[in-house]
Amino acid sequence: MSATDRNDSLYARFERAVEQYCPDPLVFAILLTLLMLALAFGLTDTSPATAISAWGNGLHSLLAFTMQMCLIILTAYVLAHTRAVNALLQGLGRLPRNPRQAYTLVTVSSALLSLLCWPLGPIGGGIVRPIEQTFECEDVGADIGGARGDFWNLWSNGELVVDLNLPGAGEYEIRVRAAGQQAGPDPARMALSFDREVLARYDVVATAAAPEWYTHRLVAAAGGHSVGVSFLNDYYMPEDPDPAQRDRNLLLDAIVVEGPFGGVAPEEAPEAPMERSPLLV
Repeated sequence: MSATDRNDSLYARFERAVEQYCPDPLVFAILLTLLMLALAFGLTDTSPATAISAWGNGLHSLLAFTMQMCLIILTAYVLAHTRAVNALLQGLGRLPRNPRQAYTLVTVSSALLSLLCWPLGPIGGGIVRPIEQTFECEDVGADIGGARGDFWNLWSNGELVVDLNLPGAGEYEIRVRAAGQQAGPDPARMALSFDREVLARYDVVATAAAPEWYTHRLVAAAGGHSVGVSFLNDYYMPEDPDPAQRDRNLLLDAIVVEGPFGGVAPEEAPEAPMERSPLLV
């Protein structure tokens, strides 16, 4: 395992630990309130009624500050989604090549923006881009077929499946680079499935010398999923006088899953296991 893989694995373990065990912000607020009350009772002669009254009377003084914070967050969100700023952020977001570089870029950008004016710091968090996961089919393999150069050759009806983890709910694009070893009256036919449900079927007219991309978009929930590519119409006629017309196969080069391209409303997103909310500072 390379150093980058070890670091990415470490980041993933920290992320899972925070998601599973870190309390929500409200829990911290309640615990700190109880701690302050306990310190007031234990270290001063303040009565419980006086401490609770002081706590209640102090809430209204936070309203102005709370409104300022809401306006800052809203303004930063709107500014980050203007055409010019969003184009800049998306351009910067294409620079990282691994999670460590992405974390570093967001941290440094947010810090530099905060030096100019601290409300601009949250805009640095907008430096995001869809994550692209690429699977080389000859490395993935399947129960049917075998490696053939840069391709996995499905020489009989069968399916190649990849398992992946989607980082968030939203729209994703699945791209399959494929070609056909053509034979018989019809082109090779391919089916694309997601979590064992067929999304689309294609006539693969491309050849190994010039494979083509076959694309489909869908809305999916965060978490573990599977993408499958199937060969549907095997053809084998070993006695055909034309050697080029004896065997039809499906050649798979790569499967790419990119996204999410945008969040989806709760009523539009598929159901996903509930996770703890991240702690906001």
